[in-house]
Amino acid sequence: MERTEMEINRPGTKDFLMARKAAVAGIFGSVLLAGAHQAVAAGWEISPNVTLSETFLDNSGQALTDQSNHEYVSEVTPSLGVRKEGRRVKLSALYRLQNLWYSNASDLDNSYQQYAASVNAELLRKVLFLDLSTTRTQQIIDPNNVVTFDNLATTSNRTDVTTYSAKPSYAHQFGDFAEARVNGSFDHVSYSDSATADSDNIGYFASLASGNRFDRVDWVGSFKRVEFLQRQNKNDEYYQTLLLDFGYKFRKRLTFIAGVGYENSNIQNTDTGESGGSWKIGAKWEPTPRTSVTGTVGQRFFGNSASFQLVHQQKTSQLRINFVQNITHVSQLALGNNVFDSTFANTNTGGGGNTTVLTPNVPAVSENISSPSITTGLFLSKRWSASYIKKTHRSLFNLRGFHENRELTVGGTNENVFGGDSSWAWAIGSRTTSTLSGRWERQKLAAAGKQDDDIWSAGVEITHQIGKNSQGSIGARRVKRDSPSSALNYEQTQIALKLVIGLY
Repeated sequence: MERTEMEINRPGTKDFLMARKAAVAGIFGSVLLAGAHQAVAAGWEISPNVTLSETFLDNSGQALTDQSNHEYVSEVTPSLGVRKEGRRVKLSALYRLQNLWYSNASDLDNSYQQYAASVNAELLRKVLFLDLSTTRTQQIIDPNNVVTFDNLATTSNRTDVTTYSAKPSYAHQFGDFAEARVNGSFDHVSYSDSATADSDNIGYFASLASGNRFDRVDWVGSFKRVEFLQRQNKNDEYYQTLLLDFGYKFRKRLTFIAGVGYENSNIQNTDTGESGGSWKIGAKWEPTPRTSVTGTVGQRFFGNSASFQLVHQQKTSQLRINFVQNITHVSQLALGNNVFDSTFANTNTGGGGNTTVLTPNVPAVSENISSPSITTGLFLSKRWSASYIKKTHRSLFNLRGFHENRELTVGGTNENVFGGDSSWAWAIGSRTTSTLSGRWERQKLAAAGKQDDDIWSAGVEITHQIGKNSQGSIGARRVKRDSPSSALNYEQTQIALKLVIGLY
C-alpha cells in the first residue's frame, strides 16, 4: 500500500533513524557513567534506567491502515533522571529515548524523545529569581482524525511538540506593609509536522500586595499583559488586565472576596466587545482545617464569568473539584502539559517484609487525547474537573472526570468533550502489585458536526520487583474508538512483557 507523505514524516523519523545506533550507544554510555557517578556525587539524585519490552498488537478497523493485522514491537528505551536541590537552585530532569522495532513492517521502525527539565534559581536572595524549563513529547494533531494512545500504534496524526520557557521575576518587600512583584515570561512552542501552529507567547505581570500588617483585609493590585505571536503571517493577538482584588475575613473560616478591573484585547468575535470593565464577587469558606470551598461570579470582556474550587484533604485521601473559565491558547495547553504521568509516586517495598504498592521506576508518558486541534489558536474554555485519590498500605485508587465546553470563536462556534478515567493498584504481596485501569471520553467536535465519538481504554498489569531497582511486568490493554465515521473506527489489543532495569 502506498504511504502518504505525512506517514513517512511521522515525528522523529528523519531525525532519528539514521542516528539510531549512535544515539542508543551514547545514551547507554551516559547511563553507565551516571550510575558510576552517583556514588560520589553528593547531593545529586541520578537514576539511570533501561526499559526492555516486547508487545503484541492486533489491529481491526480502517483507521490504522499502515499497520498489519498482527504485529510484534520490540522496545529498548534508556532513560536518565536527575535531581538536585540546593539552597538557591533546584534542578529536575527526566529524559527517555524510545526505540521501536516492528517485526512485520521495518519501515515503521522509529525513535522518539521525551523529556522534561526545569531549573528554579534564586539569583539574589529573596529578590531576583529565574525559572527555566523545556519539554518534548508526542501529541495528537487533530482530535477529529485518528486518535491513538501511544507511539506504538502508528499514525500521521501525532507530532513532536517541543516547548521552551523562561520566567524571570523580581520581588521587593516594603517592610510589613506590602510586597511588590514584577514578572516576565517568554514561551516558545513548536510542532514538527505543523509549523503553522508554532507560536511565541510573551507575558508581563506586576503586582503590589498587602503585607503582614493587614490582619483581616488582604488586597492586591495587578497588571497583566499576554501577547500571542503567531508564525506564518497569522494575526497576533493579546489581552491585558488591570485588577484590584480584596479579601475580608468575616470570621476565622469565612473570607469575602471581591474585585474590580478593566480589560482590553484585540480578540475577535466576542459577545461584549474587545474591552470594558470587569468585576467579581464571592467567598472562601473553610468549615474544617482540611476542607476549603471557594467560588466567585462576575463579568469579563467576553461575558459572564465564574470560578469554583472544593478541596477536601484527609490523611489517606483527597477530593478536588474545580471549575475554570478563561481565554486559553492551544500553545498554553502544550506548556502546561505534564509530559510524564505523576499520578502514582514511586514507592519501594518497605523493610521487614511490609507490603506496599509498587509503581514503575520510570513514570509513564502522559496520554493527552482531550486537547483541541493544535491549529485552534485562542478559545474560551469552560471546564469542570474532579478527582479523588485514596491511599492505603496495600492499595492506591484514583478516579478523575471532566467536562469541557470550548468556544472556538469566542461567543460563536463551540464543541464539548467529557469523560473520565480510573485506576486501582493493589499490593498482592510484598513484591507484587496488580493494576486495573479504564478510560472513556466522548467528543462532540465542531469540525465533525458535533457527532458522538467515543474513545475507550481498559487495561490490567501485574508488576513484580526483581531486585532493588529493577521490575518486571506483564500487561494487556484494549483500546477502541466508536464513530459515525467508519474511517475513524478502530480496535486494538496490546499484550506486553516489560523489564525495567535500574542501573544504580
